[in-house]
Amino acid sequence: MAIGTETIKKVDFMAGPGNAFNLPTSKLAGTSWRDYGEVILVDNINEAYKLADEFSSEHAQILTQNPRVELEKDVKR
Repeated sequence: MAIGTETIKKVDFMAGPGNAFNLPTSKLAGTSWRDYGEVILVDNINEAYKLADEFSSEHAQILTQNPRVELEKDVKR
C-alpha cells in the first residue's frame, strides 16, 4: 500500500475495519472478554510483574506509562 501525504510517510500495512486482515470473530472475542476478561490495577510495577507470573496467562499485558524504562529495571519477584 502506498498511502501517505507530503508530511506523513507511506505505510506498509493498514489495519482496521473492513480490511483483508480482519477476522469475523468479534462476537466470540467480545463474549470471551465479557465472561473471562479482567483489568487489575496495581500500586507499582513489581506488583504487576508478580501478578503476571502468578496468572501465567499467555495473554497477560502490563501497560505502563514508560514501558522501555520499566523493562530495563531489575525486577523484584
